[in-house]
Amino acid sequence: MQYLCTATSTNKKTGNVPTIWIGATREESLQSCRDVACPLLHKKHGGQGGDGNPTCYAQSGSPSFAHIAMTKAHAKGSKNYSLRGALATASRAAKMVRLGSLGDPAALSPLDGAYIREAVKREGLALVGFTHGWALDKAKRWRGHIMASCDTLAQTDQAIADGWRATVVLPSDHTDRTFTTPDGNKGVVCP
Repeated sequence: MQYLCTATSTNKKTGNVPTIWIGATREESLQSCRDVACPLLHKKHGGQGGDGNPTCYAQSGSPSFAHIAMTKAHAKGSKNYSLRGALATASRAAKMVRLGSLGDPAALSPLDGAYIREAVKREGLALVGFTHGWALDKAKRWRGHIMASCDTLAQTDQAIADGWRATVVLPSDHTDRTFTTPDGNKGVVCP
């Protein structure tokens, strides 16, 4: 599994930060999500999303269009998508690197994972990312570096018990700034 990196971002949530996209082709990116059985991957790509079930915004929306353009440029060799190049030309105001703007980091090899973690640390940046594959053995190497992406409060409790920092999508009618899981873990709603 390969990955592509960009030095800049227009993402309003993260700001202008280096970003790592999982998969050097569209198929590789989709496969990374299949590899962790992400429930948000659309059925047409081998997942469970669609037909009334939630679907992945990244794989089904505008991030996938950007990734497709990147994969075409990468295949032609017309643009440098290396992590080294992205870190060297990133904004000096960046405080982090986003891992997995598209695709799931748990599908990366242990060697690639170690390289990414070390390169980001060497630059003095934080690594921010999520994996739906947090319960898989191959994802354990990311524990403490990225967050478990959970679909329910019960999954959140399982991930926390397994040593992960966890995120969860709350129901759209949740209006409080905090929440409590069934096991009593306290959470803060992301603004």
